[in-house]
Parts: sequence; C-alpha cells; structure tokens
Amino acid sequence: MVTNPDISIEAFTTAMVLIAGLLTLAFRNNINSYIGLRMGYTYLSEESWRKGNTVAGIGMLLLSLVLAVMILFKVRRDVFTVTLLIGAFVVIWASTYVAKRTYELEDLRREAPEKPEQERQISEFNVRPYLTIQLAVLAIYLILTAFFWEMIPDTVAIHFDLSGQPDGFADKATGILIIPLLMWGFLFAITYFVKSPLLTSRGLFILPNMSKRFAKFMTVVNIALTPVYTIVLLYNVALIPSIYVNYAAFLVLAGIFFESYRLLSAR
Repeated sequence: MVTNPDISIEAFTTAMVLIAGLLTLAFRNNINSYIGLRMGYTYLSEESWRKGNTVAGIGMLLLSLVLAVMILFKVRRDVFTVTLLIGAFVVIWASTYVAKRTYELEDLRREAPEKPEQERQISEFNVRPYLTIQLAVLAIYLILTAFFWEMIPDTVAIHFDLSGQPDGFADKATGILIIPLLMWGFLFAITYFVKSPLLTSRGLFILPNMSKRFAKFMTVVNIALTPVYTIVLLYNVALIPSIYVNYAAFLVLAGIFFESYRLLSAR
C-alpha cells in the first residue's frame, strides 16, 4: 500500500498536537518542569498553573480536532499550515493570558497591604531594539517580494524534500506572503511579551537577563528564517536552484540549536 506523504506529515502533526493536549491536561494539577505551559506566572501560583494549562490542553485538543477534519476533507497543505500557525498562536496567547490574569487576581486578594520587596523591584525589559530589528528584516523581505511580485507564478513551491525537489505547493499570496508573515508575527509577538520578567521566570527565581536572552533568541530565529523565505522566493522566480532552500534550512536549524543551547545553559 502506498502512503500519501502529504497526508502522513499532516497526520503526524495532528497526532503530536493531540498528544500534547492530552499530556497538558493530565499534568494540569502538578507543577513540573517538563510538561505543560511553563512560564513565570504558572510557577508563581498553583491556581495559575492549573487554569493556564487547562486552557492550553483544551485548546490543543480542539486544534487537533480541526486539523483532523481538514485531513478528512483533504484540505490543501498551505491552508493546513496557516490554520496550524494561527491555532498555535491563539492557544499560547489564551493560556498565557488566563495564567497571567489568574495570578494578578490572586495578587489583589492578598492580605498584605503592599507587594514583597523583591516583586516591587521588578521592571519591564525594553524589547524595542529587538522589535525594531525584526521590523527591519520584515521590511527587506517585503521590498524584495514587491520587486519580484509580477514574476512570481500563481502557484508556488513552499516545501521541499531532502533532495531539494518541491513537494508542497500553495497559491502565490499564501506561499509568499501569508505563511512568512504568520511565522514572523508569531516570533514578533513572543518577543513583545517577554518584556515582563515574570513571564520568563521560574517562580521567585528571576534571572535579570532572562528576558533579554529570550528577546535575543526570538530575534535571531526571525532573522535566520528570513533567508529561507527569500531563497524560496528566488527559486519561484527561477533565479536559483531548489537545493539552495535545503542548504539554508540546515544552516538555520544549526543556528537555532546553537542559540537554544546558549539560552538554556546560560546562568
């Protein structure tokens, strides 16, 4: 029996979202460092952990259901990808908001007339330089896109196999604009939200440079992905061979792994 590789990839992705949702719900009552929505507010409050992870778990289950329905109806891969990105952003935003709001309401109910000294000294990190860099990178890509727009075919390649041959396609607007903008916007939003040290802390263990490290990491990833989008664009206007996309992707993955190691090992 021959397996459709497109369906296999989409089914695997859907299964991973489903499993992540089930695990998140299963551990929603147990604060831990491995499974669930793990950010500063959830470590500061058991109720914040429980509610934030309940929303995250339910959100991922609903997202997996939507993705499964799309597979059954054989929706195009580009539409599947866009739905996955939007759904992931909504789940992360909603669960983070609930966790943050729950902690803030608990904070208001405290009997102490003022917050502890450690908490009063926490100030927001200035993420504007990192946001500015990401905006500049986006502007460069949009300028290139505008320059080549008339040369781009109505159907474009957006995914390539290990040999460099295109195996996933989308319409012009989705492949060249919508998917890159969603990826860029996702990382841009995370960079904006890490301005709060409580978002990147581990309970009361707040590293003074953790927000800076996260902002730098998100910026590096956004910068690194832009050459991939650009090479895909140049391939679709027949200026470079498709194998260059793979070269760029491997370099980006290596860079992301290196930056991830630096972020996690930093003290």
